[in-house]
Amino acid sequence: MQGTDMRQYASFLWADSSSRPGSLDGPNALLSLEHLQAEALKAMFRYHIEAMRFLKSRLEQNLRLVEDIQSDDHLNDAFDVWSGFWQGVLLDYSMEGARMATIGSRIATILVKRLRRENKLLVENMALQMEGD
Repeated sequence: MQGTDMRQYASFLWADSSSRPGSLDGPNALLSLEHLQAEALKAMFRYHIEAMRFLKSRLEQNLRLVEDIQSDDHLNDAFDVWSGFWQGVLLDYSMEGARMATIGSRIATILVKRLRRENKLLVENMALQMEGD
């Protein structure tokens, strides 16, 4: 889907970190893992929605090709219609592949930043617990 704003994918992957508990021990660790799983599922579903939108668009163009070839106007130049169609198909798929790679890259970047934050928090909490013991 051309023209989709990539910034929208940054907001759906992770919930607001200020609402998370400050510690990763016991129930808080499980809650953090639960949020991680839920956000990963949400990201996967949105990724699939984008893929389905693209496929819907492509199938509609396939239908138009068949209609164009059957029309009396294009009966003599079916090869030109067919060639133009495949040129568009290759362009659309290459652009969609690049867009999906960009989305995946941004999701991975957000994941790494979140995991680094969680790791830093865990190390700090472990240090505080060891000082207390």
